[in-house]
Amino acid sequence: MMTIHFGNHPCRYFQLLVRITLLLLLAIPIVAFGLPTASTPGGLQWLQASGSSIVREDGATVILRGTNLPPLDRTRLTESRYALYLDAARSMGFNVARLPVSWAQLEPSNGWYSTTYVDMILKIADLAEQKGMYIVLDMHQDRMDGFPSWFLTKFKDTDQAALGFWSDPTLKAELINVWKSLALRLKEEKAIFGYDLLNEPYGGSIPWQEFAPILNEFYTKLISEIRNADAKHVVLFEPVEGASILGEHIALKPEGDNMVFSPHMYVRGQVGYLESIFLRLHELSASIWNIPLWIGEFGGATVEISDRDSLDSLASMLDLFDRYELGWAYWTLADIDSGPHLVDAHEFTSSQLADLVARVFPESYTTTDTVFSYNNTPRFELRGHAMHGGEIRVSIPRGLDRLTVRCFNCISIWNDDRLSLTIEATADTNVYFYMDVQATLDRLMALAESQFSQASQIADVLEHLVFDTEKGREYVQEIRDLVALMSINLAAEHYEFVLSRLDRVIDLRTSALQEEKNFRDTTEFINSVEREILTSQGRLDTWQSILLSRAHQSLSEGNYSSAREWAKQAKDQPREPPDEMVNPALSTVLLGVSLILLGIVVSCTILQLIRIRRVRAGLSRAGETVRKI
Repeated sequence: MMTIHFGNHPCRYFQLLVRITLLLLLAIPIVAFGLPTASTPGGLQWLQASGSSIVREDGATVILRGTNLPPLDRTRLTESRYALYLDAARSMGFNVARLPVSWAQLEPSNGWYSTTYVDMILKIADLAEQKGMYIVLDMHQDRMDGFPSWFLTKFKDTDQAALGFWSDPTLKAELINVWKSLALRLKEEKAIFGYDLLNEPYGGSIPWQEFAPILNEFYTKLISEIRNADAKHVVLFEPVEGASILGEHIALKPEGDNMVFSPHMYVRGQVGYLESIFLRLHELSASIWNIPLWIGEFGGATVEISDRDSLDSLASMLDLFDRYELGWAYWTLADIDSGPHLVDAHEFTSSQLADLVARVFPESYTTTDTVFSYNNTPRFELRGHAMHGGEIRVSIPRGLDRLTVRCFNCISIWNDDRLSLTIEATADTNVYFYMDVQATLDRLMALAESQFSQASQIADVLEHLVFDTEKGREYVQEIRDLVALMSINLAAEHYEFVLSRLDRVIDLRTSALQEEKNFRDTTEFINSVEREILTSQGRLDTWQSILLSRAHQSLSEGNYSSAREWAKQAKDQPREPPDEMVNPALSTVLLGVSLILLGIVVSCTILQLIRIRRVRAGLSRAGETVRKI
């Protein structure tokens, strides 16, 4: 045995001591930093565009939803105020905030960049990271408002300023340099999701057909220069001002990688109208360009709190975004006059608006076929398939944690901030997750019990009927299986499963009874044809027997229309085999086979006769030999 000596005292059990030492070393980081849990809101990962989705470093799909913060103005807005804004946004369940910054503040004098302003951007990004939120940095302008005064004062009006900027390579290069300088300072900031290159680009009097290629060239150059400074952050680009409504994006797509298309949707109307506009954007982004779509602004002046139609239009738009699993940023959180905002001057939430916009949604998931919906009853429903096991993180506005949670084929764990929970599922399972108020649960339970009772009654009635067809019996067995599953899910309080199965039970009952009716009616028709033929001519001709045999074969296969057709031919054809019943090629083959068989029979007979003659001759010779002896 190996021993180690410390002075005169031998130290035995060396291997045991080594193992204990290793265990203690492993325990140190656990004691020092704590076990990993689902409760930490921070720990943000880098995000990137992958196909038409936004994904995290670990491969999870991410949905970014939030609000636009008030534009960053050094003269009146402080770090503490933005801390309050981010608190309000996080309490609504948001995981992203779009921060408008301006060229005018970044470069107040030509060639001089404000480090103080950039420091404020970094502080806001740090505040966001502490709350588990991302920032979209928006180079904001509104019809040239936001461009520096040292540039604007050269022109007498906005349109001339727009024409002057877009026609001057030096000025465009200056804005590119501003972005490049900013990217160098921010390139390691994980909390910044991406750079929104220019808010609602304004071409003034330049027709959009001419402006789109100019903008496209500018974007391409700007993205290239940003990539020289920062290869990690996502780049968001917007269409020509107003183009998202018109759907005009010809010659817009810039060159570059890790990009997101970010139009604005300031529209209202009926569901069909809203969807027609949205689908143009979605088709362009997801199908043609294969990049993510993220709505950088909507709401604003198109929303009127006192107008029910306006609120209904907003709700329809939000439902549309849910259906396509889309991220967005509402305009705006506070302190802006262009339409109702989510927080008033005293930091109290506008309840009517917040009830619509602050929604439960999955902010990240590794499941496939994930679909979800929310209404402000409130009620949230999600389902997905965990192909290799999966995790879904659900964002929940403050106050909605009071809802009753139900998770089927999964477990759900509340995070400490109660603003999110994590759903975990094992491999190859369908996940079902719901959040409801008790009144909704009571209604669901009563309706599920009623529908289960109807399904059970249907199964009981069918148990006492005799089904002659295999298909009919299969229908009845499927009904039995469904009723058994409904019973299991009713006991487990998965009412949605129960409610989704009654229609199938009713359809199966209809199919089973129709199957039996078709079988019996067709059987009776074939039998009646056979009786009629026997009554009229006393026997079945060969061809009639063949046709009726085919009718019975089709009947056994469940092909009732074909069975009736064969029986009708047996009844209606003239009393001689029709031409189509004679197959010359088949007759030739049969004749050939018959002749071959006949030849074989004759050959065998001749050989047998020869053998018999030989046997007899042998016996005769043997007899002669015996007599001589």
